Amino acid sequence: MGNCFGAKSPSHHVPTLHITPSEELILYSSNSEIFTFNTLQSATNNFSNDNLLGQGGFGSVFRGLIDGNGTCMEVAVKKLEPLARLDNKEWTAEIKYLGKLHHHNIVRLIGYCKEDQHRMLVYELMPNGSLDKHLFEMGLGLQPLSWNLRIKIALGVANGLAFMHSEADRNPIVHMDIKSANVLLDSNYNAKLADFGLALDSPARVTKKMRGTKGYADVFSCKKGRIDTMYDVYSFGVVLLEMLSGQIVLDPNRPVKDLKIWVKPYLENKGEMIHIFDPRLGGEYPLMVAKKLTSLSYQCISEPKYRPTMAELVGALESLQT
Repeated sequence: MGNCFGAKSPSHHVPTLHITPSEELILYSSNSEIFTFNTLQSATNNFSNDNLLGQGGFGSVFRGLIDGNGTCMEVAVKKLEPLARLDNKEWTAEIKYLGKLHHHNIVRLIGYCKEDQHRMLVYELMPNGSLDKHLFEMGLGLQPLSWNLRIKIALGVANGLAFMHSEADRNPIVHMDIKSANVLLDSNYNAKLADFGLALDSPARVTKKMRGTKGYADVFSCKKGRIDTMYDVYSFGVVLLEMLSGQIVLDPNRPVKDLKIWVKPYLENKGEMIHIFDPRLGGEYPLMVAKKLTSLSYQCISEPKYRPTMAELVGALESLQT
């Protein structure tokens, strides 16, 4: 992209923010930098398509260069469209939680911009993108993830969630939208959790309307209307199934659309379980370990009282590393 564009210290030019008192408290207690719209426009070369990293219902994400204490730093700038599905509450939640969650398996929020109608979030850049692209979009020239990388990524996700669920031993935090698209990978394929717009302090009472993403959302908790850390355990189990099988959770082209249902008969017949595993692995995995992981993933999506905690899952994954 060439030059490092001039993102100065927020004390040089702080934008006027039109926010409510409650939003103001969250924004300014996050210790995140405040960027001007002009700074981020310059950092992304006017939000050039050449710097486009991805698009979603919320808007677009662009690669950018900012001045990080005298050195150029690559960042990802999430630019929300005025009519994006991500509302003010979700945008503020992203800043609230990422402003206080500091862990090597959680993406780092560098700062934000809120000027007039403009809402943007600035994160550390994750060069290898999201997990779903590596699992489901081989047409992009990506090589299939090896068995060891998949276990490394799963352990990273589990560590990030275990940290959130034990945050300060006082206020556990539930992510509420764990899915393969929200797991980002750095240059060494270390996994980091992203997109905290739906996060909640646990336990929480919510409406019985489904929260999160269909296929990954904990149907048991949604029916009860009570959310706790077991919600994330369910979603983690779904992601683990995707990583083991190389198949997305909901696929209309599969004879059985829902991966969780498709897997079940193979689980009940241990001799058939081999049909679950991603053929792109070429059989390069320890079969007994793969079977144990599949059973563990299905335990995660059972009724809440039968699920392991994320701390227990970290221990299980560490013991199964080869």
